[in-house]
Amino acid sequence: MAELLIPVVAEAVFSIALNEAIKQAIKFRDRARSVLHFKQDIEQLADHLKKLHDNLESTMPDYKRFEVSPYAQNPQYKKLVKAIFKIAQDAEDIIQDCQHPRNRWHQMLLPVLLSRKIKSIQQRIENLEIKGTPNCVDLIEGRAAADPEPPVIEAAIRVLSNSISTHFESTTGEFRRTTLRLASMRRNSIKRRSQPIDVHPIGLHDQINYIQSLLIKDEEGNMLGIYGMGGAGKSLLMKCVWNGEDVQKSFESDAQIWVTFSGGQISWLQRTIAEQICMPFDHSWTEEKGKAEIFRYLEKKKFFLVLDGVLPNESDHFLSHLGVPPNNSNGSKIVVISRDKCDLKRIKPDMPLIPVERLSEPDSWELFKRYAFGITTSESALPPEVLRIAEQIASKCHGHPLALKAYAAAMAGQTDPQQWRLALGRTKADYSFFGNHTDAEKRIFECLRSSYESLSPTLRIAFLYFAAFPENHKVRTADLIDLWTAERLFTAESPSELDAYGRRLLNIMIDRCVVEGVEAGSLGRVRKCKMHPMFRHLATHILEKEDEDEERSLFKAGDNLAEFPSMEISQHKHQRISLMYNRITCLPEELKCRELRTLILRHSERLSVIPPGFLQGLTRLRTLDLSMTGIESLPVTLGRLKRLEYLNVSRTKLKCLPIAVTRLQRLTYLNLFECKELESLPPDMNKLEELRYLNLRRCAKLSFLPFQITRITSLQCLIMDGCDGLQWRPQISPPENTLQYFGLDDLQSLVQLRYLSFVYATAGIPNGLLRKFQSLERLELCRVPSASLPEDIQEIKTLEDLRLSRLPCLVQLPRWLCKLVGLRRITLEYLNVKVLPPALFETLPLLRLLEIENCNELTELPVEFGKEGAFPALEELRLEKLNALKELPALEERSMSMLKEFRVRYCREIKNFPKGVENLKKSTRIDIVGSSGLISSVEEKGTDRQRLREFLDTLTC
Repeated sequence: MAELLIPVVAEAVFSIALNEAIKQAIKFRDRARSVLHFKQDIEQLADHLKKLHDNLESTMPDYKRFEVSPYAQNPQYKKLVKAIFKIAQDAEDIIQDCQHPRNRWHQMLLPVLLSRKIKSIQQRIENLEIKGTPNCVDLIEGRAAADPEPPVIEAAIRVLSNSISTHFESTTGEFRRTTLRLASMRRNSIKRRSQPIDVHPIGLHDQINYIQSLLIKDEEGNMLGIYGMGGAGKSLLMKCVWNGEDVQKSFESDAQIWVTFSGGQISWLQRTIAEQICMPFDHSWTEEKGKAEIFRYLEKKKFFLVLDGVLPNESDHFLSHLGVPPNNSNGSKIVVISRDKCDLKRIKPDMPLIPVERLSEPDSWELFKRYAFGITTSESALPPEVLRIAEQIASKCHGHPLALKAYAAAMAGQTDPQQWRLALGRTKADYSFFGNHTDAEKRIFECLRSSYESLSPTLRIAFLYFAAFPENHKVRTADLIDLWTAERLFTAESPSELDAYGRRLLNIMIDRCVVEGVEAGSLGRVRKCKMHPMFRHLATHILEKEDEDEERSLFKAGDNLAEFPSMEISQHKHQRISLMYNRITCLPEELKCRELRTLILRHSERLSVIPPGFLQGLTRLRTLDLSMTGIESLPVTLGRLKRLEYLNVSRTKLKCLPIAVTRLQRLTYLNLFECKELESLPPDMNKLEELRYLNLRRCAKLSFLPFQITRITSLQCLIMDGCDGLQWRPQISPPENTLQYFGLDDLQSLVQLRYLSFVYATAGIPNGLLRKFQSLERLELCRVPSASLPEDIQEIKTLEDLRLSRLPCLVQLPRWLCKLVGLRRITLEYLNVKVLPPALFETLPLLRLLEIENCNELTELPVEFGKEGAFPALEELRLEKLNALKELPALEERSMSMLKEFRVRYCREIKNFPKGVENLKKSTRIDIVGSSGLISSVEEKGTDRQRLREFLDTLTC
């Protein structure tokens, strides 16, 4: 009797466990609907699961009888039931991932990650091998643990195995297929990013139309080559092709890739491809692993790939190394851009090639006029002599677009004939300067050199520093300004003045078309920039042609060097050396270069040791950049660099900072950003009497700061946020010895602070501390457990930038914030405030940027935000991940009259645009990401007029 009953009871156990798992899945369905917004597919899945649920309930026996049965204690059954419930728990984990994504990238890739997890659960159900659970086949064939009644176990397992195959196979298969469709829908819903183009191109219209026609036709082959002299307009041509509507529709939106070569390694290029196709990429993957994953993703896609700036040493088999399928027959297209036709032939001998020639004389003059006099200026309004000289200069550029733009931009707005005569005099050719290049290249380089010579001496040095970075590298503006400051190109009293001066230099070079801004930051400032390869080659030529008796520079960034160039360095008196982005693994025991002032070894991950003798003779060194290397310690000989002013060891594996650092008495800049293994700083830090900048951000293992830091009275920037392990001395206990860590009340001696950012997780801020900093310009408070902000903040009249982040006890912002009339930037992050008080920020006369992010309790914004005259100077309003915010305040006329960007991202509860949005300036850019309800309300209801329709053209969905 028992043998007959056991299979039925076993099925009951499985059915109850399965019932719980299905309840979790349906619960997941309901939550996923609000998270992923794919209603139709989720409802279809719910119907399928409901039918399965009903079938199981109709056959479920009484579970109570089995609980008292001796077979309920069988270890095989217990493991099996535990395995099934573990699957239900993993489903709940998936729900948590949906509700609380770790970051923006995780949220964007969520459907892809979800489909993989579901596939994994399906495999686990099929095999039942979760944490030691025996396989069904093993149990049936008697290879599992011994049991007193093997036939009974065998019969029960057969019932369970049949149940799995009949019920779960179709369910998980449908679940997996649905999530894959969701992933596809998510990627297709993202509007593909267009390539930026400043103005409409001149002289390229016929080629644009021709290339677009080749790409749209499937039978024209899968590869296309474009070649021409550097600066001829190859990238501009392809950007126009890329932005074509017909080209966009011809390829899958999640498989359109633009890769610019910048001397990076294969793994870096693979990461770039993975980011653009929204494919999860593990940084620990080898090149072979990355190659296999990219190939598996792209082989089934109709993709469009542009490889810009392919160099000769990357021409042979680099496509296969990247993982790109070279011979797809599904209509995929690969466009390769190079300067040399021979390089393209080596990649694929039979690929069609399209040359980019120089401009005709009429097109050359049109382009020159555009940059010298503007589009609206007519020739009749200019002095005849200026026009005559301008035509002569334009003809000397030989139809080369980059030379025409650079020369014209250098004379932009100039109408004085004398200045034009001087410019014409600078065009006299000296081709011997450029060595073995072709005559055409020499003519172009000479034009670019004339543009370089029109720069001031300070701008020339700033220009040459771009050669310290790899070709086509997107350079962070902050990194440039730091290096320029270390070079003493300018001086200032405060960090904000240094930043302003550096940005002025950069903007001049951008206006001269010498440098290109490629990524904008807040308030329209350039966050990243790059120099055209032709100008970088010019800078390299200038550095190489310096007199041998003079101090020279050696810039070999991104050259894939495996060994340190000791021999080349010893032959000349080098003043500056940059070897960033190379594969150098070791340094020489001694570097004989006593004239060296700047040494940059940044981003050499394979470099792990600095030999003691390497730094010993560099007594004149002023700048040392070892950031993003693998070094774990600094040698004691570092203390002999008595003239060192700039030391950057950020993102290294340093565990401690040697005491030798305290002997660097001229040090003004010390960057330890994201040194995750750093545990301590040396005592006697007060010996760094000229230190102005100290960055300890995200040094998570740093447990205390030596008391002597508070004696560095010259300190202007102290950045400590992200140091979650810091311990602060209680306020009632004075320091007992030189190693004693300090408390926040000791910071009051740093009266010259201009930038203060810190985390304080154990107590509040001492009363009256912040009023001591009467020169403070930027304040960041993070993880302060107080329920209110220190009131003495309102006494800091110089404050321009305020950031409040992760203040768990702060539920209401104080009204006295409106007294900070000098504020220009306000950032609110991860706060628990539910409402913002009226007349708080909207009356600030100088406020230019307001960011509110991840404030999940915020339900509404004050109606005063949209009143007439509100935010008179506001240029950017950013609302991101406000999960409880349901509507935006109505906008009256002349509210936010200076607004340039209105950003709403991942505010999923907002369903409608604010009333009066058409009252914003026509030039206002509305940026919407991850707020599908906001877009659909416009498309379905048509609530807004033509002005809003014009805004829709700028939306990012």
